[in-house]
Amino acid sequence: MSGEPPARTRPIAATLVVVMALVWGAVLAANGVIALGDARNGDASTWPAVSDLLFACLAVLVAVGAFRVARWGWVLFMTWAVWALTVNLLRVFVFGDPQYLPLVVATLTVFMLTPLDVQVAFGVRNAPNVRLGSSRNPLDRV
Repeated sequence: MSGEPPARTRPIAATLVVVMALVWGAVLAANGVIALGDARNGDASTWPAVSDLLFACLAVLVAVGAFRVARWGWVLFMTWAVWALTVNLLRVFVFGDPQYLPLVVATLTVFMLTPLDVQVAFGVRNAPNVRLGSSRNPLDRV
């Protein structure tokens, strides 16, 4: 044991989540460009176009974090998934305007990022039975 943290390997679930984020980002970017064209013709407001383009940028950022197997990527992805689940469940049960594809994508994302081995790979949780070299917890030094 050299005291170095073990190299993180990318689980297949992380790779699938990267692909889903990139596809979803491409869909949002395409919707944003189409909505921007409609807004330029005076048919609609520019707010939907701008929001779709911003969310497309967020999807690419999330995909980069997941590709790098970074802790912040996992946190950002789970936050995005919870937000998408909340908004789409409100659309289903309150507003009567369901969009099931985002609901399915967010649910699959949560299911893929929740297992322990995926959380360990992202650095969200420590691997079981692994003692870290240094810790800030004073109880670990006893």
